[in-house]
Amino acid sequence: MNETAHEQSGMARLRELDLLHILIQVTSISATYALVLAWLERRWPRMKPDHIWAEVVGGVMISLMPVALEARQTARSVQQSHAPLNWQSYEQAVWLAFVAAATPIMLWQLSEATHRQTRISQSFAVAEQSNLADLLTEARQSLNTNPALAGLLMDAARNRLERENHSEA
Repeated sequence: MNETAHEQSGMARLRELDLLHILIQVTSISATYALVLAWLERRWPRMKPDHIWAEVVGGVMISLMPVALEARQTARSVQQSHAPLNWQSYEQAVWLAFVAAATPIMLWQLSEATHRQTRISQSFAVAEQSNLADLLTEARQSLNTNPALAGLLMDAARNRLERENHSEA
């Protein structure tokens, strides 16, 4: 067999990287990862700012591991036929895996952001109707779980005090 035939054989085998299998695998692992992270954040809300690095590392590993394992398996079969590896197929698989892994995590984060915004809006609307003591109590309770909400409630309490001071003057 000549060199060109070996190259074509190697390319064909690397194209056999089961991209659909990798994408399904990465997407399902990533969706499970997002669910676990959501549960952890609800269970221990204060861990979020200090452990974002671990979320990123986990997400990158979810993206790269299945592609790397599939490429190694394919490389072994290509080496047996003495054909060269096709780096373009590997690169394509890596990029597709990143997209597949990122999609469930982005959907989860969008859902979390929407949930936070809704809660903040509802709390702020209630804050406008609450007395000062209730505002401060809610702000203190929200401080550990949702610092942004606590800040808004403190602002509402400050505004309430300013309005009361102006109306008394």
